[in-house]
Parts: sequence; C-alpha cells; structure tokens
Amino acid sequence: MRTITSFDKLGTMSLAVLGGRVKQVMKNTSRSSLDKALAMMSVNGSYLRTITKNTPNITNRLRVGRKVKAEHKFRFGDTSYSTDDHLTCAYILMSLIAQEVCKKIHFVTISLNDEETIKLWEVAEKTYGPTVSTTVARWFRYYPAIENAIVVVERSHNSNVITSNGIRPRLHLHILCLLSESDAEQLQRDLLLDKRKRIQIKDEWVSKYRYSDLDAIEEELLGPMPFDEPQGSDEWASRYKKYINGTLMVCTRHPICLRAVDYLTKELNKPIGRGPNYSLIGLNGVGDLRRELAKLCRILIKSEVLG
Repeated sequence: MRTITSFDKLGTMSLAVLGGRVKQVMKNTSRSSLDKALAMMSVNGSYLRTITKNTPNITNRLRVGRKVKAEHKFRFGDTSYSTDDHLTCAYILMSLIAQEVCKKIHFVTISLNDEETIKLWEVAEKTYGPTVSTTVARWFRYYPAIENAIVVVERSHNSNVITSNGIRPRLHLHILCLLSESDAEQLQRDLLLDKRKRIQIKDEWVSKYRYSDLDAIEEELLGPMPFDEPQGSDEWASRYKKYINGTLMVCTRHPICLRAVDYLTKELNKPIGRGPNYSLIGLNGVGDLRRELAKLCRILIKSEVLG
C-alpha cells in the first residue's frame, strides 16, 4: 500500500481546492461574518468535525513556528474544549488517505496490563533513552494493518499499579487509524495481546443531549423516536432515546471525525516522562501540510476578510 505524502497528486489537489475557497471569499469582502467563518473552517479542518448541539464550532486559525503553541484550550459552556494544530493536520492527512484506500477511520482504546504499565513508568522516570511515546510506537511495527495512525498515551483515573517508586496510574492507549472490517476483526483478536487488559475498537461515536420539549414536538410530527438503539428509519436515521443515570437523553451515532482528535488533546499538557504523549505512525508530510494550511489561514487574516 502506498503511503501518501502531503504533496502527491491527492494532497496537492486538496490544497488547491482549499486555496480556491480562500480566494473566493477574498474577492468579496462584503460577505457575511458567517461566510467568513466558514472560509476559515474549510481551511482549519473544521469541515471534518461533526456539528452537534453541545460541541463548539472551531474557527481559530492553524499556526506554525518554533515559538507557536500547537495546543488551544478554551471554555465552552460549563466544560473545557481543546484542539491541537499538529494533530489536526495529522487527521486531515489521514482523511485524505482514507478516501484513496477506501478504509474507515477507527478509534481504538487499549487498557494496558499491570506489567506493561509498570515498564512504561520505568521508561517515563528515566532521564535518558527512548521516551514513552517512542517505546509505544515501536510496538506497532509488527501490525501492518496499522500503517497510518495517531497514538496517544494517557493516565487512567480509576485504576492504579504499584511500581518500585510507588503507586502510579494505569496507562491506556488511544489509537486513531485506518482499518478495513477484516483488519478491525483481526486486531480485536490479536493487537498487543500480551500487553493489554482490555481493547475496544469503534468506527463511530455517540453525541448526547438532554431530551427537550422540541424533541417531544418532533415526535408528534414524525412518530415515536426509537429507544436504546437506532432503527435506521428515514425519520430518525441514527437518533434514539436512552435513559442515562436516570435522565432521558437523545443520542446520535456519527462516524469517527476530527472531534476524536480534539478529545485526545485533553491531557497533552500533562507529560508522562520526557517528550510528548503522542506519536505518529506513517502520515508522512504532516509538517508540510501544516505549513501550507497555516499559510492559507494567514492569507485570510492578513486580508482582513475575518476582521
């Protein structure tokens, strides 16, 4: 399988389309603020984020530079939300590859067993040698199905292990990667079998919000909303009702999107030892892609289109 770089035919065409959108908006500075925001969202990757009732639209520009922080954190209602420019661009590139190889983006979560967690904490607490993220990335050399991936190491909040230096949180992995159905089945059986405690592989995520009077009105018009599982009807598609902790919620299933990457950025500011908590497998040319997209964002800003 060929690995796509940022400037092969597919990548160049995609950048050309985005550049065309920027130029189209720049031709008419009298466009509405909505048009201007949409122009930025088409360049900063937000067109790959599912729009839901309880998640924000991201209109900030992508940046690049030695003194530029890739991570952005802000408040959204009663919660915090975060993004990371470099991982955003890694996902954009992954989405381009997905179109060419006809595979879905999957979200894999692996809870590591006691032995591997202890080994990684020993790596984390050394002042030399491979980092935790480098060590974990090497594990995937033996799994050709994981050719292009984002791998993040995180602490668990409800499980601990005992190391020679005291009690430490159990570690788990989140992996975004491209898989066929047969790939997913094989990895469910075999992936890091000697290192894992649990594994979960998904090709969708579920958004939730509290059932409201508007939903009741919609049910009067369309008929009863399914309970517990979507039924794939024309009226409700992937939506359904479910009681969660005694509260009636409306749930909607969506394909994995860029919000999965946003979710993975929530603890990147809490290093596990030296270096970042993430690594990229494959995805050659992410840096080049980030520079080009940052340039398009800069063109929009400097033209005062967003002013």
